[in-house]
Amino acid sequence: MQEQVTTIDNRKVRCVKFSDQREVRETCRKTSRDWQQSWLGIGREAAYKYFEAGNLDMVPPSDEMIARLEDKFEFCTSKYKTFDSVAGGVPNVPAMLANQPLNMRVRRRAADERGPLTICIDLTSSAAIGPEYLVKRGSAILALSRILSSTRPVTIWVGAGLSEGRGTSGVTAWFQLDAAPLDLARAAFQMSSAGVPRGMIYPYLNEVWGAGGGWPLRDVDTWRKMAPKYLAQWFEGEILFVPPVFQQDEFKDPAKWLEGMLKQYGMRGEE
Repeated sequence: MQEQVTTIDNRKVRCVKFSDQREVRETCRKTSRDWQQSWLGIGREAAYKYFEAGNLDMVPPSDEMIARLEDKFEFCTSKYKTFDSVAGGVPNVPAMLANQPLNMRVRRRAADERGPLTICIDLTSSAAIGPEYLVKRGSAILALSRILSSTRPVTIWVGAGLSEGRGTSGVTAWFQLDAAPLDLARAAFQMSSAGVPRGMIYPYLNEVWGAGGGWPLRDVDTWRKMAPKYLAQWFEGEILFVPPVFQQDEFKDPAKWLEGMLKQYGMRGEE
């Protein structure tokens, strides 16, 4: 486990990174808060079982979202580049005049050289949001992660955050998903089930770090705005931040959110 405290604009946020998923299970099991199944949508033992083994039944909704978008976007892992060659469709005139053997031009597919992407998924949600909604949201996030994983190196971190004590600071906890390749059964459950943030991470933050029940920095909009600055200090590569969900806002239409994210991250759509 690693701990890092970062202060930006006089606002302190603590980041706890679990070493692996086994540490998440063993550490969070020690917390003593009562398990509120109606709020979490799953029992305690079932949550820990699926956290470890995954739940394939939660994967098909992301399959369906991806299938609906295949005709709108190109999910390709390579792009065309022009190379010098002994044979090709276009002459390289300066090379020919210089009697160079590679005096023709040819276009071939080459691996996409975009840098690694770190996806940070904040599972924190308004208390009034039901677990069924979070499952729908998780399916869209899983679909996005699967598509982006097929186009560039991707690292995925999942976590949640709360206010720290009564001040304006915050405390967050994160764990890494198995993303090379992406373990779909486990990722589907860990991204979607309210049992993970509400049943496992919140009690850990409450009991170990004295977290309160509010948003980090005491305001959801402030946290959404400032979180990428903190994440840039904690994680490497380009950061894609999936913010916490408040009053079912941007995930009222998960498919629309997914399409917008694909456009934002450079997927080519149909003309």
